[in-house]
Amino acid sequence: MRIKTRLLLALAPLALFLTLCVPSLALAQTGTYVFDKNDVLTQSEFSELESQGAQYADTYKVGVYLLITENMGQPNKVSSDERTDFAISYYKDHSLGVGERKDGIIFVLAKDTRQYVTVKHFEDKGTDPFSDDSVDYLEDEVKGHLSDDEWYEGSKAYYDIIGEHLEYFAHYGKQWKEPHPIVTILKVAATLLIPLMIAY
Repeated sequence: MRIKTRLLLALAPLALFLTLCVPSLALAQTGTYVFDKNDVLTQSEFSELESQGAQYADTYKVGVYLLITENMGQPNKVSSDERTDFAISYYKDHSLGVGERKDGIIFVLAKDTRQYVTVKHFEDKGTDPFSDDSVDYLEDEVKGHLSDDEWYEGSKAYYDIIGEHLEYFAHYGKQWKEPHPIVTILKVAATLLIPLMIAY
């Protein structure tokens, strides 16, 4: 008994040393939908995003995932195909997705290189709520935060936009498409001209 006690006391400083030297191993936040490998989110931020992911899964039966990692398999920047392969492998290796078809979407952000990629997984394309326009839009919104190390703001933008497009698909039964510039111009013109015509 004394030997075990002495052994535990001897190992305690070593355990503390490793915890201080390798904080990512001690503090990495790994939830069901949010995987913060670099601890860039506070506990409250992490919990908020994790809660959003759970809500989307429950309401829309779609897994919405966020992975913040050091890099995508290599210390330097990688190609678009390599980023996609990394995200797909992570999705499959961790058995992500909701339902029998494992429906879901994952956004992967590499902290060191500021690279990112979005990958969708929907075996039935008719159930895919996200158009290419949706993905382009959310990536444009997120990347604006990366240069300033606004990890939470970028992550929050991702989850909020995903929620809007899930709601749009559930309401209209079709993917969101970015309006054609001409349509936008006509809408603006109509908004300005109709009141003028009424006044005239």
